[in-house]
Amino acid sequence: MPEVNGRVTRLLHLSSMMLAITQSPARLHVFHIPQQELIGSLDLGEGGDVTAILHPATWLNKVLIGRESGVVQIWNIRTGYKLVVRQI
Repeated sequence: MPEVNGRVTRLLHLSSMMLAITQSPARLHVFHIPQQELIGSLDLGEGGDVTAILHPATWLNKVLIGRESGVVQIWNIRTGYKLVVRQI
């Protein structure tokens, strides 16, 4: 597997992909497991450390990311777009 910069703090296995969250900088890295390659990386922006990552079973290509500041982000990992940001 390719290496990424920053300390990996969260992992999520999703079908044939592995999602890794790094801090400093806060990024979401998407790996394709069978081909052992990095598909892409998303800059998560400001909001503190990532405290949770979740893939709802019925949401295609989307993950929820919870941040230390109380922000919840919804990202489409296929397109790289941040769909929703909410302060809780």
